[in-house]
Amino acid sequence: MEVRNATLLLGVAAAIALLAGCGDDGGQAKDPLAWFDTPTVIVHPTLKGDRVLKAEVSNDTGDKVRVNASDVKVYDDRGRRLKASATFAEGYLHSLYPPTRGPASLPDSELERIGKLAEIAPGDTASLTVSWHEPGGRHSAARISYGEGSLTIPPETLRRAEREL
Repeated sequence: MEVRNATLLLGVAAAIALLAGCGDDGGQAKDPLAWFDTPTVIVHPTLKGDRVLKAEVSNDTGDKVRVNASDVKVYDDRGRRLKASATFAEGYLHSLYPPTRGPASLPDSELERIGKLAEIAPGDTASLTVSWHEPGGRHSAARISYGEGSLTIPPETLRRAEREL
C-alpha cells in the first residue's frame, strides 16, 4: 500500500513539474502590436475633454495581425471604458458605395481602404488614429485594447498634450 501511495505521489509531482514548465518563456505573453514611434496626442483648446491620438503601430510577430477598427476600445487608468472611435486611414476617405445602398457586407479590400480594417503583415506598420472623450475628473486614458492585445498610452504623451493648451 505504501509503494502504491509513493508511486501515486511521484506521478502527481512529475505532472505538476511538467505542467509548470509548459509554455513558460520566462515572461508574459507578448502583445502582437507595439508602438512603432511615440504617439502624438492632440487636445483641442475649446474641447478640453476630447483627445486624438495618432501613431504608427508595428507587428513584431511572425504572423499577420488582423484588427477591426470597431474592436478598438479605450480604457482609463481605473479600467473603465471611455467613449471612443478608431480608424486605420491616413486621412479622410469615403466609401465607394452610398450610405443607403451597396453590398450587405463590404469586401476586406474596401474595409482596409476606408480604415475600418487593418491587416498588418509581420514586420509591417499601420497608421492608427484613436479619438476619445475624457469625462471631467482626474482620470485619463491609459490603454487601447484591440482584441488580441493592448497598447499602453504613454502618460508623458498625454501630459505634453495637456500642457500645450
